[in-house]
Amino acid sequence: MDDATGATVTGTGEPNTTVTVYGPDGTTILGTGTVQPDGTYSVTIPTQVNGEDLTVTLTDAAGNESLPTPAEAPDLTAPGVPTADVDDATGTIVTGTGEPGATVTVYGPDGTTILGTDTVQPGGTYSVTIPAQVNGEDLTVTQTDAAGNESLPTPAEAPDLTAPGAPTADVDDATGTIVTGTGEPGATVTVYGPDGTTVLGTDTVQPGGTYSVTIPAQTNGEDLIVTLTDAAGNESLPTPVEAPDQFDAFDNADSAGLDLVPATTDVDVGSANYLLLVSLATVDPQLDLAGLQLLGIEPVSFTVAPGHELDATFEYGGLLDIGVIADYQVVLQKFVDGQWVGVDGDGESTLLELGLLNGNLSGSANLDAGEYRAFVTFGGVLGAGVLGTLDVSGVDSDYTSITDIVAQTAEGNVILDANGTGEVDLAPAGTVVHSVTVNDVTTDVTADGTIVDGEYGTLVIDLDGSYVYTPDEDAANIGEVETFTYTLQNDGGAQESATLTIDIGSPDVTSGFAATDDAATAAVLYENTVDVVDTPLFTLNNGIGVIIPSTDTDSGDFTVAADTVSDLQVVIDTSEGLTVLPSYTVTLRDGDGNVLGSPVTVVALANVLGIGTGAVVTFDDLPAGDYNVEVTSTNTLGLGYDSAVSLTQEITNLTEFQVDVVSGVDGNLLDNDVTGSLFTAVLVDSGGGFAEIGDTPATLTGTYGTLTVDEGGGYHYEPDPNLAYFDTDQTDVFTYQIRHPDGEVVQAELTVTIGVNDPGGTLPFMASALTSGAGDTIALDGFDTAIASDRGTPAGSENFAYDLFEGQGDLVEVLEGYLSGNPNETTESEAVSMLSGKEETSEMDQNSLPIEDPLGFLSFHEPDELNGNNHPLI
Repeated sequence: MDDATGATVTGTGEPNTTVTVYGPDGTTILGTGTVQPDGTYSVTIPTQVNGEDLTVTLTDAAGNESLPTPAEAPDLTAPGVPTADVDDATGTIVTGTGEPGATVTVYGPDGTTILGTDTVQPGGTYSVTIPAQVNGEDLTVTQTDAAGNESLPTPAEAPDLTAPGAPTADVDDATGTIVTGTGEPGATVTVYGPDGTTVLGTDTVQPGGTYSVTIPAQTNGEDLIVTLTDAAGNESLPTPVEAPDQFDAFDNADSAGLDLVPATTDVDVGSANYLLLVSLATVDPQLDLAGLQLLGIEPVSFTVAPGHELDATFEYGGLLDIGVIADYQVVLQKFVDGQWVGVDGDGESTLLELGLLNGNLSGSANLDAGEYRAFVTFGGVLGAGVLGTLDVSGVDSDYTSITDIVAQTAEGNVILDANGTGEVDLAPAGTVVHSVTVNDVTTDVTADGTIVDGEYGTLVIDLDGSYVYTPDEDAANIGEVETFTYTLQNDGGAQESATLTIDIGSPDVTSGFAATDDAATAAVLYENTVDVVDTPLFTLNNGIGVIIPSTDTDSGDFTVAADTVSDLQVVIDTSEGLTVLPSYTVTLRDGDGNVLGSPVTVVALANVLGIGTGAVVTFDDLPAGDYNVEVTSTNTLGLGYDSAVSLTQEITNLTEFQVDVVSGVDGNLLDNDVTGSLFTAVLVDSGGGFAEIGDTPATLTGTYGTLTVDEGGGYHYEPDPNLAYFDTDQTDVFTYQIRHPDGEVVQAELTVTIGVNDPGGTLPFMASALTSGAGDTIALDGFDTAIASDRGTPAGSENFAYDLFEGQGDLVEVLEGYLSGNPNETTESEAVSMLSGKEETSEMDQNSLPIEDPLGFLSFHEPDELNGNNHPLI
């Protein structure tokens, strides 16, 4: 058979025989021919191109037919198209039917990529495993027979198991009714409401990939979601989108207050008369009272107590109306850290702004706690001003006592007011306040003037959002915060909530509240203990001395114990009634018999030291050791007499001590504290727990001394005058509390260091007293007396002479006393004369005679820089 067409059968056979070609059934004659003489033949038959099995025979002239010869036609026919289906579950298996034995080939969407092959089973079925095709891919399947003939392709669509990508989405701000975006063309867009299930609208993504879905108006900031669903029903992940918020409430804040009202008292501070007015330019601002008085200036001095303020009025009235106001100056000063300064701390004085009232000068100032003085000077010609009286009065405010509390309301509108960041509630027309919640209690607002009780006050609110908050009049509420949650409702029934926060403050309270530990220094000066011991020694008997002098001598031993020093008096008591007083020679020897110094000879006097007739000889500062005192008396004229000799010793014990003098310290506990308010109270524990200090200062007993504290925090610490001896500094610690008007309490300690000074030392100028607050002072009696050679001027104050004048009389009397001396005082020469007649002093103390103090006639009073016109305000 020819392989090209399957239409010609050729071969060889017996010449002139007839060739017959039968079809596959062996009977159907497809064609005949004659064998040529050369033995070949060629028979044309209908096309056989499918590998048909034909047979060929030869028949001779006699009709004899040869056995058949098989001949196979060529296979030029492709198999028929197979059936094909992709499994919907996984997209990985293609099944179908085809020509048994044929090879099945599965092609990808491009028609060339082979995804898999298999052979058609004898039963005509096949199954091909391929990579997963799950996005609706268009595949093709063919089958190829053994001859290589491939069938026409059979299309097979893969399942669509892949959801579209999430769309983009946006809700229009103007109406909240249109959602637009992009997505997979042909997919269905679904817009869901805030619950995630309610469908608000759908649409189909256009071929260009855009969509627009109309939905019911969403204008309250609703959270919507949008998805895409493809034709296979695969829904994309949701895309969140927020609707415009045309109804919203924002948190508000406001402040209310509590005004604390102090106790007030009208006070007449004092006055001063002026006979002469001088220019301020001629006045040293640091002069004290006596110095000012020397210039003819009479100040009005006064004190504003701690915890108080004084609204002071200064009025200068003359006998005649005051003319040119500019010629007069009312000078006001405050005493701070030992210096006179202006009331605001600047400069050395403050000049009040003055006006004329009924022909008099008038000025005012608001003064805090401290010591002040005011006086008048004249800017014109010296002495040309109108003479008159400076009167100081005012209103004293006691901030240690709250007499009233006045509520300061907070007012506003929760809907219309902008908050701290400028946000204002979005409230469509018809929106009202629906309810208010505080402390988990909700009050429905059904009418204007609805009352809501808070924890610290009352809120009155109207439907339109207007409110007034009034704090309860309780100081404990200062610093508290009240928070109300209000709910708005619009015409559609939608609700929005926010908070209204009220801070409760006070104009009398500043930020910050803290107590800081305080430190102060006091001092104690010790002295050695002194014992006075009287010891009778012997009696001398002198007979009548007329012609032959009568002499008698005797001696006695005594001992100064170890660690002691003795001031010794040899006391000689002579018989009464003598017309001629005897003389005595006293000799002091040490334990080795050596004469100490020179023998002392004295003549008896009447009424010596109140003991009658006799003599006294003194030996000072005898150190420890054994001694012998010998007394000799010789009667050269007169009657006989007896002389009783005794010793009086002032024994200083060098190892035993007692307090000589103490130096206390003053201060204010609040100086370094942040009190937060003038109304802050001071509490101390006097034994019954911490309690507020009232008008009467509290006294606390420490380990080494006593602390007195007043209601303004001012304190004085005084070391115990009977304090036991310590060779190192000691500390006394006191705990105090300060209580804010709102009830908050903080605690701190005052530590007082008691500086120990041994005998022979001096009480120092305390460093703490010099550098701490203005309340720290050193009393004048805290200065040590100077030695004799320098006794006239106590150390530490160049203006001390002025201080001594204060309270001693008028200026003339003081100067007369200073220049002429006090006639009641014994002069130095008189004292020496008396001593030479009554009592002799050994060489050991000849230099200790006192030098007269020319100001000795002046008496010391309690220290006060403001003596004279000093008017403390209580």
